[in-house]
Amino acid sequence: MQKHFTLWFKRALFLAAFLVLATTCRAHPMGNFSINHYARFEAQSKNLNLRYVVDYAEIPTSERHDQLDSDGNGTISASEKSAFLRTESAALAKGLSVAINSQPAT
Repeated sequence: MQKHFTLWFKRALFLAAFLVLATTCRAHPMGNFSINHYARFEAQSKNLNLRYVVDYAEIPTSERHDQLDSDGNGTISASEKSAFLRTESAALAKGLSVAINSQPAT
């Protein structure tokens, strides 16, 4: 009887811990629909470099998959990835501008 109770108690304790922890763990703090943007500027003597990162959560990623897989074979090749990144980078760059002393910079 003692052995049966101990096994039941361990299972109940494991289930309780699982339920408590499962409610606090999440894959994305912003949700499955989020698209997060990060920009970092690095100033050098003659250049201003920009690192721009776009992080797509699960649902926006799946929506973009068809744009990436242009031949529709279910696999994203290196050339498909490069073509997508060129197009995406150009679209993002259109929305950027830099001004120095209120004058547009190249």
